[in-house]
Amino acid sequence: MVDANQRAVFLAERNASLNEVSNVQVLCSDGAAPFREGSFDMIVSNPPIRAGNRVIFGLIDDAPSKLREGGQLCLVVQTRQGAASVARRMATAFGNVQTLGRSGGYRVLRSARKRGDALE
Repeated sequence: MVDANQRAVFLAERNASLNEVSNVQVLCSDGAAPFREGSFDMIVSNPPIRAGNRVIFGLIDDAPSKLREGGQLCLVVQTRQGAASVARRMATAFGNVQTLGRSGGYRVLRSARKRGDALE
């Protein structure tokens, strides 16, 4: 798990410990930039939409290089605050996007890095 907020990192570590989850690592970082290519099977985020498209689209554009083949990016996005533009960007970055669910004005979007896709 990665978060830019040190308190969020502390709470995630505590939550993992309280729930006896030992196969997790929690790091303080601003996004996945410091991680090597092909580091993750899955990136899951409820991104800070109010941070603007530059931040959100940067996360989406960076995700394919951080995912292993078959890896997935899942984002929670408010329907009225950019879900359509986020879905279009995910489709452009990955060549696919799927809505996994909708509820209470939110959507969960998923894109997957296809097997055999070469990193640019």
